[in-house]
Amino acid sequence: MTDLGGAFLVEHLDVGGVRISTDVAGVTLTHRSQGIGLELDVPGVGKLMDFLRSCRVNRFNRRRAFRVPVEPGSGLEVEVEIDGVTHRAMTGDVSFTGILLEPSDDDAFELEIGQTVGVTLRLDGDCVTLESSVRRKAVEGVGLQFAESVKGDELDPVPELARVMANLERLWLQARVKTRVDEGFAELEISDAPVSALGDAFDTSIVGVPADEADIRIGDVIVRDSDDRLTLQSSSRPEVKIHFDVRGVGALFDFLRSSSVNPANRRRGFRIPLRAADGVAVVIHHRGTDLPAAPADVSLSGVLVEPEVAWPEEIRVGTEVDVTLRFAGEATRLASVVRRRAEGAYGIEFLDATNGEALTPPADLARMIARLERRWLAEYVAA
Repeated sequence: MTDLGGAFLVEHLDVGGVRISTDVAGVTLTHRSQGIGLELDVPGVGKLMDFLRSCRVNRFNRRRAFRVPVEPGSGLEVEVEIDGVTHRAMTGDVSFTGILLEPSDDDAFELEIGQTVGVTLRLDGDCVTLESSVRRKAVEGVGLQFAESVKGDELDPVPELARVMANLERLWLQARVKTRVDEGFAELEISDAPVSALGDAFDTSIVGVPADEADIRIGDVIVRDSDDRLTLQSSSRPEVKIHFDVRGVGALFDFLRSSSVNPANRRRGFRIPLRAADGVAVVIHHRGTDLPAAPADVSLSGVLVEPEVAWPEEIRVGTEVDVTLRFAGEATRLASVVRRRAEGAYGIEFLDATNGEALTPPADLARMIARLERRWLAEYVAA
């Protein structure tokens, strides 16, 4: 950890036995004593939350809503039979109830909503052909429903489809779970057992939690979906928790990525999201007039604001202004310049916080940003 005028700067976060670190691909949560990690990107967190939600009910129905992203190199082959002609197809995701077919220039074909076709899936020696109906068409592809998988209100897939889905789920999960070997990471060996019984290394069974929650265990770290948030909790220290939502994990990724460069510049790009309840007051001083502004986010290098009330005149990009920030009894006034304007908001750079390419914030600004960062992180980490 490096100190910059009171602002804490980290290359990783440690919460209990979990270390959160980052690279260009996303965030890795590693159980340090066991060397088992979970790798997440922003879409991956949303998908993992969907997967956990789908684990709330019985063995088959729990997966009904979960669409498994098809990993590159999975080996899945997809064919569509239209009026007796077979076409090769691409897919982005598959579930027990349907498939998303993506456009392909190699073997183009047209489908219409309501049309019935045959879809064949091949993976690892399993082959299944399913009567399917076109339910939707969109830019990302064509959505088809497997009519044979649903009987009444129950999900009842044929065994071949169940095996294909188990393999796709396993490949998707395996792409995000790694185990440490010496100084690097290698892919975790996952057996051919059903996903609900992967053993001690990766257990997706429901383990004594309320019906609206479900767990994945990595070592003694519990990954839980609860109240529309993804929670990581130490089973040995249940008071240690990390909470994510889709908005929060994206911002946390930005925070961690901003910590991966040198101590002077590492926070330059990270903007702390602000709400009215955070109590940050901003005033823009322009041509002898004080203009109150509502801040949307702030960093060591600048602030994004919108006028609280209509300003007497538009402030053009390139105009130099002063900005006063007030928070928790502290105030700082900074020479600044308007760098951008879009949709009624102004992006303002703090000239007093920069020296060429280097970031040199005044001590009072650094203290203020540090307090805001800690408050923001406290929303996601409880210990």
